[in-house]
Amino acid sequence: MNEMLKPYITKDEPFGPIDSTDIDIEDVDVLERLFEQHNWIYQNMRHRPSIIMGRKGSGKTSYLRSVYFDDKYDFCTEIRTDHALTHISKVVQGLTKDVAFPETLAELWETILWICMFSEIHTHSLLPKDKLTLIGMYLEKVGIRDANSADDVLWKLAHMLDDVLEEDPKD
Repeated sequence: MNEMLKPYITKDEPFGPIDSTDIDIEDVDVLERLFEQHNWIYQNMRHRPSIIMGRKGSGKTSYLRSVYFDDKYDFCTEIRTDHALTHISKVVQGLTKDVAFPETLAELWETILWICMFSEIHTHSLLPKDKLTLIGMYLEKVGIRDANSADDVLWKLAHMLDDVLEEDPKD
């Protein structure tokens, strides 16, 4: 067995971890060896995935992590924040309990995810200085400028949403 796979191939998990988040994101070679790329789903999802659904352990995260195998992306980031997303979901539900407009909720989620991406772009200086300055000003305006990771961004947004909910509980 290849030495790099030894930590991941065990008696209990002979094909590798059930949850791909157990594999360090920096171990691209391990991800590539353990992820089955020669199947119908993988080949067809490459065209343009929009929604990925499945039970726990069905390979959603593994598929999304497979973008590391493609040479078409200069930068990839992963938001691994089960607890923060759960908390934000609860806060968002509290904020929107009287309003059931899926478009508004979708826009809120999209804004939250874009703020995470802007923070990553700013942190890793992925754009020219003038564009980074603009992104920095936006992040400062929404109270996220000093976040160190996507987790930090999500927690800060969750706390801000909590504050909004406390100020206007909509009861």
